[in-house]
Amino acid sequence: MDLRKLKTILELFENSDIQEMELTEDKETIRLAKGPGGAVTVTPPPPAPVQAPPPAHHCPDYH
Repeated sequence: MDLRKLKTILELFENSDIQEMELTEDKETIRLAKGPGGAVTVTPPPPAPVQAPPPAHHCPDYH
């Protein structure tokens, strides 16, 4: 996400009555939430789960 765009979104969020929001752009997602006293918390998404490789195929021996 473009840093200038993110900064503008943060400023608008801080000055609004919105308490929590999540933004997704392409494959990037961030979550904004206001804590006690209006402090803004930016939470990056959790890392994507790693998929295990498919099981190896067993080829029978032909004699």
